[in-house]
Amino acid sequence: MALILSSCFLGGYTWWVASNARRLSTALTEARLAIAEEQQVRALGSLATAAAHKLGSPLNTITVIGHELARDISPDDPIYEDIQLLRAEIERCRVILSELDVVQGRRAIADEPPVPVTLLVDEVIYQRLGSDAINFVVTNSGADDLEIPLVKYRPEWLHALENLLHNAKQFAVREVNIHIDWVRR
Repeated sequence: MALILSSCFLGGYTWWVASNARRLSTALTEARLAIAEEQQVRALGSLATAAAHKLGSPLNTITVIGHELARDISPDDPIYEDIQLLRAEIERCRVILSELDVVQGRRAIADEPPVPVTLLVDEVIYQRLGSDAINFVVTNSGADDLEIPLVKYRPEWLHALENLLHNAKQFAVREVNIHIDWVRR
């Protein structure tokens, strides 16, 4: 009987040690992956910051040339609209490059509070795209008793939303309708 009990005890103890070793190995692997991912993000952020600084000087030169062309050409000239488009795209590039510098600072702030999703849409529409030629109509159909969903401020989300709305603005005739809907889960 003692031999059977000691065999059961040794088998159970061996199983317990092995399962703890597997859990520890899994946790160590996850920690290593998280550290490697963070190092890649930091390296990419540093690269983006360096690229933004290097591209700043040529962009300033292009900006000066764009302003001079706009000043020298009258509004009834056939290429006047092209020059205005060029100036708008230059300004868009300037905003994107300035955000590349900001990304590093935003990633450092881990406790940044979430913002309502409608605020992100409004920021893209009014601060980045300008709703001068096209009317943007934003509707929220979330239930009245539900709060507006909060999301983390992520520059990559803003860029994606900006590109989507910029394309919609290019092909819209009069207005772009944006419908935001949410449900409680």
